[in-house]
Amino acid sequence: MKFGLVVYPETQNLGDDIQSYAAMQFLPRVDYYLDRERLNFFQSEDGEKVAAIMNGWYMKNKFNWPPSNNIVPHYISMHFNQEDYFGINTSYLDGIGGEVLREQGTVGCRDIETMRLLQEKDISSYFSGCLTLTLPRKFQVDVEAPYACLVNVSDKVFERVEKVRSDLKIHQLSQEPHQLQNLSWKERFRKVEEYLTLYQNATFVITTKLHCALPCLALGTPVLLLEDSALYDLRRFSGLDKFLHVSSTESFLGGKSAWDLTIPPPNSKDYLPYRRALIESCTEFVQKCEDNGGKVEISLEERMRWLEQLLTGAQNVVNEKFAELYRALSELQSGKDWLEKHSKEQEDWIGELQRRKDWLEEQNMEKEKYIEQLVKKVETLESKKRNGLFKRG
Repeated sequence: MKFGLVVYPETQNLGDDIQSYAAMQFLPRVDYYLDRERLNFFQSEDGEKVAAIMNGWYMKNKFNWPPSNNIVPHYISMHFNQEDYFGINTSYLDGIGGEVLREQGTVGCRDIETMRLLQEKDISSYFSGCLTLTLPRKFQVDVEAPYACLVNVSDKVFERVEKVRSDLKIHQLSQEPHQLQNLSWKERFRKVEEYLTLYQNATFVITTKLHCALPCLALGTPVLLLEDSALYDLRRFSGLDKFLHVSSTESFLGGKSAWDLTIPPPNSKDYLPYRRALIESCTEFVQKCEDNGGKVEISLEERMRWLEQLLTGAQNVVNEKFAELYRALSELQSGKDWLEKHSKEQEDWIGELQRRKDWLEEQNMEKEKYIEQLVKKVETLESKKRNGLFKRG
């Protein structure tokens, strides 16, 4: 049997390649690279079966699920994304989309949220943890001077670490974005190894990236995960965060984090049973993959019926969105008509008020003229009185 490695060619996130690298260590060789977003289109040479460890994040293009019949999958360390632009959500796990998962018996889920999602679909599942927990500690090198790695953190975090730990050189790194698409897989995995080498030999690592923090656990490097709900959907971290030292960025910057920057605490060992179980599961799968195990074939007719149902559901969502948009536009038009009508009334009222204002100003001017006349008369009378021009009757 041949072996395939699930990859995401279009990613700019090195974390995706780290997950593929973690799966690759269990394979005796890589005969095919399987595009995660096009698994249903995969065709092997002469229709031969291709065994693949199906870990990672599934998926942007939900129309391209389930995998083709040529793939013999091992569903483990999977994360199923619930949201998309077409409103499919979890509908792609209905029908044959769910049957391919049930065929394995029990699906290993990278996080608790995915496990609950599958269980709601009556798909047997368990929390396996992430396959990056199995990375080997093979990147030890001699270090000229101690250093720390800050990965995808803010400049404020960098400034605080630099101030408190002036004894260390600080590497400010990013796992995303990277221009990976134009690199060969050999070059991409070489970049993965460069980062893993930096992580393993660091005094400590602080990151917002889950697939930096989890590899650091596997590599034995003290690590702090900064959770930031403004950057990520924290449901992806459910279950995995219990293995890690975790803090909000705000608490860390305010010195309120329990994680001591001056003496970084060792990592928890709670992940080790999951690491061992993952290694055992993937090793056993690879050893037995030569036997197809009676994998059920999905006919083209079944796939087309399933896709038609998915497209119909998506079309209904799109139609509903258009209906909502039409209603909103109708309400806006009604509001516009109302404003235009009342705007004319307001203009008439403003004109009337202007006329009244002009009249009042005119009346005020007449009043001032009349007062001036009265003042002059009073002054004339007082002058005559002073000059004795008035005679007593």
